[in-house]
Amino acid sequence: MRRADFTHSEIRVTLRVLHVTLQLAPESGGTTEMFYGLVRSLGDKGVESGVVTTTARGKPSTPDWPLTVQAFGESPLSLAWTGHARGIARFLDEEAPHYDLIHIHQLWHYPHFAASLAAQRASKPYIVSPVGALSPWAMSYRAWKKRLYWQVIQKSTLNKAAALHATAEDEVAFARRLGLTSPISLIPNGIDPAQFANLPPRARLRELYPELEGKQIVLFLGRLHPIKGLDLLARAFGGVARARDDVRLLVVGPDTIGYGQHVRAVLEAEGVLSKTLFTGMLTGPDKLAALAGSDMLALSSHSEVRSLVALEAMVCQLPVILTRQCSFPEVTRYGAGLEVDPDPKEFASAMESLLDDPERRRTMGGNGMRLVLEHLTWDHVVGELVDLYARAVESSK
Repeated sequence: MRRADFTHSEIRVTLRVLHVTLQLAPESGGTTEMFYGLVRSLGDKGVESGVVTTTARGKPSTPDWPLTVQAFGESPLSLAWTGHARGIARFLDEEAPHYDLIHIHQLWHYPHFAASLAAQRASKPYIVSPVGALSPWAMSYRAWKKRLYWQVIQKSTLNKAAALHATAEDEVAFARRLGLTSPISLIPNGIDPAQFANLPPRARLRELYPELEGKQIVLFLGRLHPIKGLDLLARAFGGVARARDDVRLLVVGPDTIGYGQHVRAVLEAEGVLSKTLFTGMLTGPDKLAALAGSDMLALSSHSEVRSLVALEAMVCQLPVILTRQCSFPEVTRYGAGLEVDPDPKEFASAMESLLDDPERRRTMGGNGMRLVLEHLTWDHVVGELVDLYARAVESSK
């Protein structure tokens, strides 16, 4: 396995990075896909990576990875402390001295706490990527647990980090508002456009789901979870689809906590359940067919940071409608879509404006593709992360 010689400020650094994340199950959605893309791209830059995770939702899958993933099964204590796994703390203590830096992905969970302690005991710097967990909505979700954990563990862990890795401007503001004092580096997420270079024809989606023939498609792509605001989108879609029969809502994503039942109830109350298609999780060619065959992407999240789904839609030339809570203002700056408040009427108005203007959709789709290709591919952004790693390692000496 290669070791990376990285020169920064005239000091040569060999980078070995240990990544710690709660889970790598496909059902966890964009977080896992983004993690895969990041680690692969770091490998392309010569960074040697190790990965520690848990089998919280099944064993991780790591196709074509030139590295070993160490996955620990959750213990009964995980019911109280998510991700608690026997042996993971000991393993991290043993492994940390062999790496230059620990990169902790996400917050709140036991593996992340164990990783921060292991890094401190080994006198190794660690970096934390909150992945949206510091937003007001995220902090208020199951708030009583988080308030306690924040005061006892999480705030101190973050303030002892060599740096926080924020992916959006809002995330920097959230961190400072919470009193965090660690250095913060703003480095966006990326995407590999080669995965979308050979899209299927638009007709492929109608072949898979004939009931979509002759309809305009509003696509929701992501896990069915309250944070995604799918109930808001359901109400907005109701305001649109009750008045017209040329539109369908395509809901693509796994439902691991039963939230889909609530969304269906909202759609039924709106009178548009029959105009909505739930496909479950789609992968590979079927997922590409959903992107290629839809007319717009709708992201109604209460909290999001530069969603991978938005990147995927834009590189496929789909216009994007998203809430301001998605922390992706570049979408409107570059004319790639519409940014709205989390209000069903405002969301509905945005959908109607694009449904009635195919030329505007095409223009936005082209703008979105240029935004991604010029600024948000892994080739553009991963070098900044390597530079952050090197600075953290140097400053810890």
